[in-house]
Amino acid sequence: MDDKTNFELFTLAVDQVASSSDRFPDIINDYDGVWAPVNVNEIGSAPPDRTQAGNQVNAVQAFSGLDQFDAFDELDLVRFVLFLNEARLFMNLCADLQQLATLAGDTDSSSQFADLVKLVTNIGTSDVTAFPLEFLNAVLLALRRRMDATPTSLSAPVTPDGAAFNVTVLYS
Repeated sequence: MDDKTNFELFTLAVDQVASSSDRFPDIINDYDGVWAPVNVNEIGSAPPDRTQAGNQVNAVQAFSGLDQFDAFDELDLVRFVLFLNEARLFMNLCADLQQLATLAGDTDSSSQFADLVKLVTNIGTSDVTAFPLEFLNAVLLALRRRMDATPTSLSAPVTPDGAAFNVTVLYS
């Protein structure tokens, strides 16, 4: 799974579905020059590891050594960490879905089925539920592009109270 490609697909999708104030900041839209060194700073060791969130409490430390961020205040850096973490979660989701596709091919052995159940549980608790609502449209758009798939049908029923909706997309 190519993390850099997944990062780029996610940031592009965020830019295309977000309002102008919620777009992925251009200055951090760089996998090699920003995401990777920030991740290394957060986890405290190299190489970068998207599976590790590290210490996201100290945004100033996260951007340590990246001179282009010296002029930003802590609130900006905290916002940047949030965006980079959402990209990290998307990269994890893509990797988990790829692993799920591999495991789903042959579930006749009990250990393989146990791995499949564990992975599906992890996707539901760690990857998908971590995305704030404003990023879900971007996640769906980036996943559709990653799969290079065209939907055959799309429906979005609204809940009875009108406060939320569920989207169902079918692919053939």
